[in-house]
Amino acid sequence: MKKLAIAVAVAACAFSAQAQLSYSTTGTYLNSIAGNNVPSFSTGLLDAQISTALPGTLSVTFLGKEAGHTNLFGVYGTTTLEMLNNIAVGTTQQVQVGAGALPFRFLDQNDSTGVPNGGNSPSAAQGSYVIFGTRAQNGDWSPLKSYGGGTFDLIIGFNDGAKVDADYDDHVLGLSLAPVPEPGTYAMLLAGLAATGFVARRRRAA
Repeated sequence: MKKLAIAVAVAACAFSAQAQLSYSTTGTYLNSIAGNNVPSFSTGLLDAQISTALPGTLSVTFLGKEAGHTNLFGVYGTTTLEMLNNIAVGTTQQVQVGAGALPFRFLDQNDSTGVPNGGNSPSAAQGSYVIFGTRAQNGDWSPLKSYGGGTFDLIIGFNDGAKVDADYDDHVLGLSLAPVPEPGTYAMLLAGLAATGFVARRRRAA
């Protein structure tokens, strides 16, 4: 009985562990990023690829901007989401996405400077994005997840093509994923629950 209960718990934990977006650590680590109208993050990971292990619903929340250009954040998954940086702060939209690399792109609509997920900046800083966060003393990079009363899986910021600054606050967004379990995950959970119930009934009968 205990083994079955443990198996069910492990399956549930395995699912919950995949609830957040993941990112590669192959991007360039940046120091001294300071925004104006948006959070003054001190560090970031430049153009790191963002992925998810499971399909699900991606929620995108607009957190602010300091930009003269109109910038677009688009996610082109199972459905499509396009969010400009001229909307009300706190606006949240949702889009259905599949497993794998998140199919998003930033685009400066004034000069067509942009970058896809995991892409490289066409110049030193213009048209690139960062995942905001901090670096622990042991060298591990961990994303900052809270801002403006919200909690997110990741917070990302775009630096558009206007060659004025490089503080990555021209389109700042919070991303959160609510995954949909794959059929195998459901089957594992149901089998464990059924087996647990069967053993419980036999014990009561005995």
